[in-house]
Amino acid sequence: MVDSTRASEQEILEDIQELVPERYRFETAIPYDEMFEVASQRAVPAGMLKNGQAAARCYRDLALELQERQLARETAGESDEQISGLF
Repeated sequence: MVDSTRASEQEILEDIQELVPERYRFETAIPYDEMFEVASQRAVPAGMLKNGQAAARCYRDLALELQERQLARETAGESDEQISGLF
């Protein structure tokens, strides 16, 4: 989760982008949204709160990106055991 209004967080994000190879990075970023704090306090998903759907959309996008990567690996005939790298 990144608060794009804070310069220090932008610097950290840039450092991560330089250090982590592109194939291990996600395109989807989770922006800071106060709605996540409200949802956490109420113990409900952000998407279930009034005006929370926009905040939850980034998690849906991340899930879709993960699914696309999985399908690409399966199509290429790779399994999790064949993947080497950060994990």
